[in-house]
Amino acid sequence: MTKPGKLVLAARPIGNFKDSSLRLIAALKSADLIAAEDTRKLKRLLSDLAIKTSAKIISYFEENEISKIGYLLTEVRAGKEVLLISDAGTVTISDPGFKLVQAAVAEGIQLEVLPGASAPIAALTLSGFATDEFTFIGFLPRKKSLREQKYLEIRNATRTFIFFESPRRILSTLKELNDFLASERLLVIARELTKTYEEIIRGNLAELIIWAKGEVLGEITVVVDGAKAKPEADLPAAIGEVLNLIRLGVSHKDAVNQVALSRGLAKRALYQATLELAHE
Repeated sequence: MTKPGKLVLAARPIGNFKDSSLRLIAALKSADLIAAEDTRKLKRLLSDLAIKTSAKIISYFEENEISKIGYLLTEVRAGKEVLLISDAGTVTISDPGFKLVQAAVAEGIQLEVLPGASAPIAALTLSGFATDEFTFIGFLPRKKSLREQKYLEIRNATRTFIFFESPRRILSTLKELNDFLASERLLVIARELTKTYEEIIRGNLAELIIWAKGEVLGEITVVVDGAKAKPEADLPAAIGEVLNLIRLGVSHKDAVNQVALSRGLAKRALYQATLELAHE
């Protein structure tokens, strides 16, 4: 009887190979097949960890992702242990793997996740900004109109925002943000996290624009502090908007979310302020 196969989703170090988990090391040794976003970086990791593997190694990146799904699932159905690994960080988080996971879930294939390094979480952790509510965008949209929608969302929301940016676009992105946000809005730029030349830059938009005019290299994660909740004086008008939306058939929760986002108010405070009035 063929043993059941499984698809293992691995997080790998984002820079320092010593961040490899014991489970990742064990999986690299036991896998029958390793699908790697960058086979050269995988072989470098295996060398750094002094691991010898008999696994078949194939490339699995954005451009060939869809074409490889059928093959990988066939291998799992045949009882193979298939390990999916990105070139840095956690698979499916701005890295290939999402479509494969969807297909595996649809077929009821066994999945195992090996948690570990993630640049967005590492940057958020050291930012000093609120961690109870945050949004990870990945890379900002290339299309200007869609990018500006994101800037508007960042401007009004009180939660923390995290996104990736390339060195060649960081200056233009900060300048665009400055057109939508107050220039005193605080940000943290985490560059080359866990690597030899790791750099953490803190400041407001005006200060970081000056910094970005110099030479910028490496992988960049940007963390933006949430907007400060507006004064209580704005509450009466906001309450009126919420009640009007409820009368139009919008749910209380959705009405609060919509108005809080547009006015930059804390959702919880607005919800409590309208709770009794909404049910009168």
